[in-house]
Amino acid sequence: MSYLVLKYLHILCVAATFALFFMRGMWTLRGYPEPEETWVRVLPYIVDGVLLLTAIVMIAMAPRWEWSPWVQAKIGMILVYVALVFMVFQAARPRWHKVLAWTFAMLLFLLITSVSVLKRPGGIFSLF
Repeated sequence: MSYLVLKYLHILCVAATFALFFMRGMWTLRGYPEPEETWVRVLPYIVDGVLLLTAIVMIAMAPRWEWSPWVQAKIGMILVYVALVFMVFQAARPRWHKVLAWTFAMLLFLLITSVSVLKRPGGIFSLF
């Protein structure tokens, strides 16, 4: 499989992950009951799995110079993003913790995307 195909599959999964996280976050914040449809419970795991797999394969295919500062910054921010997502969907948290974590996770997701597009560790903030 070519690098370009992997890249576009990765970008498609990024968009799907964002849409699914936004939708599930809104349901959680509004207090909707846990969805019973199988696709709602399974699809985010499939999309995130493909996203992670394409990222790993692209890193393996890339030359060593690809481990530049922007890639390292992106990986660090992704770890923080995962922790925030966990806070949003953890049932024991107060509602205002979930709202705050969801808001920061959405903003961090956009920052991670800007780091990837601009290939700069500061993302959108490096333009100022």
